[in-house]
Amino acid sequence: KHPMGKLDGKQQELRKMPRDHLDSWCKEEVADCGDRDAEAMMAPLVKQGLADAPKSKVTLPDNEKAFKDKMAWARDQVHLLRRLQKELTGRVRSLRFFERVRTLQVSKQQ
Repeated sequence: KHPMGKLDGKQQELRKMPRDHLDSWCKEEVADCGDRDAEAMMAPLVKQGLADAPKSKVTLPDNEKAFKDKMAWARDQVHLLRRLQKELTGRVRSLRFFERVRTLQVSKQQ
């Protein structure tokens, strides 16, 4: 089992790491994705996603392998969130580019 009192400092730090990754992403990276329009879209999406979070506690498995597997899964989920954020930012920038090109085309025709 993994009671916090029996773990050394490094193991305690590792155990908190998945939550730290998510908290860091929520507080820092969502607010600074490099595009104001994308940031304005991301904030309500993240708020909605966190509001739908399960209310039950996650139980940690007894064996070490399953414990590490859950930690890896949590890291992968944060990585997936980062990729989705980059995808949204890229799409917002592409939309802005094509809107500007279309505006120029229309203004030249008039």
